[in-house]
Amino acid sequence: MSIVTMTTDFGVGSSFVAEMKGIVLGINSRATIVDITHGIEPQSVFQAAFVIAQSVSSFPNGSIHLIVVDPGVGTDRNILLAEIGDWKFVCPDNGILTLLAEKFPIHSVRVLDQPNYWRSPISSTFHGRDIMAPVVGHLSRATVLASELGHEIDEFIRLEFPAPKLLDGELLGEIISIDSFGNLVTNISRDELAEVQFDSLQVRLGFHRIRGLVRTFGDRGARQLVAYVGSGGYLEIAAVNENAQEKLAARLGDGVVVSSS
Repeated sequence: MSIVTMTTDFGVGSSFVAEMKGIVLGINSRATIVDITHGIEPQSVFQAAFVIAQSVSSFPNGSIHLIVVDPGVGTDRNILLAEIGDWKFVCPDNGILTLLAEKFPIHSVRVLDQPNYWRSPISSTFHGRDIMAPVVGHLSRATVLASELGHEIDEFIRLEFPAPKLLDGELLGEIISIDSFGNLVTNISRDELAEVQFDSLQVRLGFHRIRGLVRTFGDRGARQLVAYVGSGGYLEIAAVNENAQEKLAARLGDGVVVSSS
């Protein structure tokens, strides 16, 4: 039995995810399909790259990860099959692999170019169902080699991810992901916070100020804003028993400042 994960920006209210699962299971009924998330912000390749890089180490060697965040669907952008670390990834060539390629060794990256392994006809707006899902189904059966699915390439698109900056005694970062609870994940890591070593730390998001870091949500009362280092090792902002994204009208890319209070 093979493990297949799916990560998309499809949200809820459509049949898109179910259709992809149906294609995979139609080829390999013994596949185990795991949803990482379908709550990626629409067309946010940055967020998809971050989420998948945070998630893969929780999965067994050989797992196959299907990632469909594809604002360029129907254009001449490539679709890739990448063997990175201990896993395989099928996704558009739009930067989704950037952080994975920085964290884990790259064994091969191929452009899918063998339509015998795709559905027919192919929709110009749903390559996740018609190209990527069938390829994942065949891979999960282990009856086809990666080399049979496409030609190998040396280069693929890599994004320039925003890095925190230290300016005038303040650490400047931004929101790069928002989870299903509305918690705001920044690009400021635990190590970067430790390097700054503020005596009395303050986190600012717009006009909102949070003094100090908490260890757990229970350290503050209901509806209070808190800042903490989350399970992924990055500074996060939350509202106790509330949705911080809604409470603060926060969006991906919003600036976050860490300074002495």
